Amino acid sequence: MNERRLDAYAHAPTVSWATLGGRARAWRAVHASWSVVQLSCLGYIWASALTGRRSRRLWVSVAFLSVEGAALIVGRGDCPIGPLQSEWGDPVPFFELVLPPRAAKATVPVLTIVSVAGIAALALRRPGLVGRAAPSQAVPDAILTAWDPALDPFPGVTARDVV
Repeated sequence: MNERRLDAYAHAPTVSWATLGGRARAWRAVHASWSVVQLSCLGYIWASALTGRRSRRLWVSVAFLSVEGAALIVGRGDCPIGPLQSEWGDPVPFFELVLPPRAAKATVPVLTIVSVAGIAALALRRPGLVGRAAPSQAVPDAILTAWDPALDPFPGVTARDVV
């Protein structure tokens, strides 16, 4: 890690939302949203790896995490926007907003390992064939199993008549 960066964050003052400038607030909101999407992508990658499913959404998730990985390489393990974040009046690293400093420093290596392992699991596991019923039967069966005759707006008409 970069020692200068550690020194800059070692005694980072607590900055409240009320004292942040507009750019710093906007960056925190964008960064929080970005982080939620990344964690969702990571979860989807692992779910796909475990089930053997493949989809366009999966490859978008892999691409999204790859962009983050490239940004972390550029930032040498930290967000490359960190210096700008400090200039905007927010010297606190994002993960330190929700975690103690030591845990926050461990998140990038841990999430990197989990991400690489998930993508490797995708590569190593053969895509599974997901069994699907014919469209003409799948929808009516699902409707019929959850159908409540007391709430039927069209008595005498069945789901099979509609499809």
